[in-house]
Amino acid sequence: MGHGQGSPYAAQHRRGLGRRARPDDRPVGRHHARRHLDDDRFEGRTFNYQLTNPPYGKEWKKEKDVVLEEMGRGFEGRFGAGKPDIDDGSMLFMQNVAAKMAPPEEGGGKAAIVLSGSPLFNGDAGSGPSGIRRWLFSEDLVDCIVKLPTEIFYRTGIATYIWVLNNHKPENRKGYVQLIDASEEKTALRKSQGNKRYEVGEDQAAWIVRTYVDGHDHGRSVIVPVEDFMYRKVTTQRPLRVVIEPSADGLDALFTLSKPMEKLSDASRAAIRSWVEKNEGASLTYSEVLAATEKLHKAIEKPKPQKTKLVEALVKVFGRQDPSAEPAVDAKGNPVFDPELKDTENIPIGMEIDDYMASEVLPYAPDAVVDGSVRDEPKFDNKTGLTANPLGDGGVGVVGTSISFNRYFYKYESPRAPEVIAKEILELEDGLGSLMRGFLA
Repeated sequence: MGHGQGSPYAAQHRRGLGRRARPDDRPVGRHHARRHLDDDRFEGRTFNYQLTNPPYGKEWKKEKDVVLEEMGRGFEGRFGAGKPDIDDGSMLFMQNVAAKMAPPEEGGGKAAIVLSGSPLFNGDAGSGPSGIRRWLFSEDLVDCIVKLPTEIFYRTGIATYIWVLNNHKPENRKGYVQLIDASEEKTALRKSQGNKRYEVGEDQAAWIVRTYVDGHDHGRSVIVPVEDFMYRKVTTQRPLRVVIEPSADGLDALFTLSKPMEKLSDASRAAIRSWVEKNEGASLTYSEVLAATEKLHKAIEKPKPQKTKLVEALVKVFGRQDPSAEPAVDAKGNPVFDPELKDTENIPIGMEIDDYMASEVLPYAPDAVVDGSVRDEPKFDNKTGLTANPLGDGGVGVVGTSISFNRYFYKYESPRAPEVIAKEILELEDGLGSLMRGFLA
């Protein structure tokens, strides 16, 4: 069995669930104030069952040094899957719980942890939070997530969720996650207690447990593959199509565009000004400007910008997008992409990138291409000694994760008929008129 390690704040949140989980009021274990992330009181121990409700949005600045050292151990430590934002340690608590689960050969581990909504979706593809979810999915640890009613805790009325972790799922649940929407399973209190206006009654708690144990899939519960929560964030590029229209009015902007342009000598500025004035009013193609820059770059003195940076500066100041222009190519014949048209697509895991592009992108942007240089790769930081995105597989696009309850449980409510709304407005106006006549009588 598991012992408690957390803060008194967490213990206060846990009381309601604790009474429902225990046959009497005996404590489930010890609670060490503020000693959880940086002080592993159960080092080397694992447990068959754990129940925890860590504080929501708790920053981990005070524990930072010890936590980062533990992260440096990779998956040999408790926090190898990723680093969440410093102002929210929820997913560190989750990794700690996962690290304390007994291995299957010792009976396996099962844990329930109550969290806010942010661990479901926070963090972009490749980020620490997304990577932690990815690790949980890859290890097949997430068994079920239950959406609880709001306003059931004394200190907060926000939406909360129970994550059920399990490292010894039955065969029919392996590779799947159950989502249960229990947000309406609540009973109003006679008198509010702080932010708490409802509680989960015995019958309602029994419904949640029964739905989980039986694996019901009935509209308020779904069982879906873990891949449903994973995607590849693929970068797309489109060619630069531009005409360049030099104008003396843009010279001040050109010479202040960047540090290298600001450092140009008077003689260099005069050479560029002469070229601009000579081509005033012209509409030049990208290839024409590229050729002109070859000569212009030789004419200006050091210090001077790189040739490619000079071209970029001229295009940025004097360029105008023109969809009918020929796609720009550099001196080596490689396509030049338009930075303003750079985009990303979240492609579901398991779907071919080409198939997605053909159905979702190319019909609307026929010249779009996938940027194969953006890949799902681990990134080692020499300064911190930590590896970001440790599960990177090297494929095109960065793997991301997100869990959305609305995707499965949102129910569309059609707007009321305009005539019904108009009738209600007229009735309100009539009632207001009668009220005013009564005052003035």
